[in-house]
Amino acid sequence: MRKIFGAATAAGLLSILPVPTTWEDMEATVAALHEAGYDTPIGIAGADKWLVTHWHSLTFGHNASPDGIENVLFGDGEWTDAPFVAAATKLQEMGPVGWFGATPAAIGYGKLMDYFWVGEGPMTLTGPWVIGGGIEAAGDRISDYDVFAVPPFEDSQQIRPPNSIGSGWYIREGSEVKGEAIAFLNGMFIKTVGRVALLNTGPIPVGPTNEALAQADISQLARDIWKTSDDHAANGSVPAFLDTITPGGPTTVSNDGLQGRLLNVMSPEDYTAEMQSAWDKAKAASEITLPDGNDEYRHGRSQGGGFRAVSQLPKGRAQSLTSAEMTTCFLIQIRNLRSG
Repeated sequence: MRKIFGAATAAGLLSILPVPTTWEDMEATVAALHEAGYDTPIGIAGADKWLVTHWHSLTFGHNASPDGIENVLFGDGEWTDAPFVAAATKLQEMGPVGWFGATPAAIGYGKLMDYFWVGEGPMTLTGPWVIGGGIEAAGDRISDYDVFAVPPFEDSQQIRPPNSIGSGWYIREGSEVKGEAIAFLNGMFIKTVGRVALLNTGPIPVGPTNEALAQADISQLARDIWKTSDDHAANGSVPAFLDTITPGGPTTVSNDGLQGRLLNVMSPEDYTAEMQSAWDKAKAASEITLPDGNDEYRHGRSQGGGFRAVSQLPKGRAQSLTSAEMTTCFLIQIRNLRSG
């Protein structure tokens, strides 16, 4: 199943401000929100660190592309390479000019979303896991919310949907009913009827969701998030949560450093250098994920071949699937911008 982030926008904002398709548009949108009296155009909940990693993953993906990130994870690339430093610099530049408000590290996730669903915050970068709570909090006003993909920094860049594994599904290699389990999961993840059932209950199957979305009984906001991801899928995707695919040391450095950068007490160069130092130590300790030559297994993506038990993991451990639940992130935005 998938996880995705995107820009959520609060009630009716897009009916007044055009959907940003370039970074210049994005800058103009933030400026317009400031002009309209919004002190925090984009909520980030920096007190809880992990919310900042959404932007971290997104900006790295914009600048380095899927190949650049994979070259670090599985090749000889480094987090100190120029695209990552440039991405870290771009994110750091957004703070001092007020994109995330005056005190972005002082608010936590719960309070941020409370503000957002009552219409106090115009935008936040988040994913579909917030929709259930949003429907409960906003009620009929949930139709006031829109979603769009954060535009790239440069004209030469593309929108790369940030997708990550949300949860794994496993079959033990020695199971006496392995064949039946594979057939069941293939039916759930590959056949349209199964994919519709997953969408209706929350989990998101890997791969294009257009056919299943047409039949699913889900909120329009959830439908829009997945359609936005699918619309840009041909460009390739980047990890939505880099912190979930890096070991503990690099993750701690990343999370602490992102909060430090929100407070402007750490430079982008120092941040990426600390990330690389922690990454080097993790590699030396054999703590990182290693490529094994099996693309489907390594990336956790379904390539249309269905679900199978694989044998790359040590004997006796549960064997991984080629299909899994995923998540994504986009900016969600309120439609109706109040007048200043």
